[in-house]
Amino acid sequence: QMMEAVHVAAAIRGGSSLVHGVQMMNKVKDLSM
Repeated sequence: QMMEAVHVAAAIRGGSSLVHGVQMMNKVKDLSM
């Protein structure tokens, strides 16, 4: 059960960082345009 909690936390952290990266790319696109 402990490993499952760690896995979920890692997935959430990875997902949030992925979303942050996409947002940064959108900001860069807006600035370049």
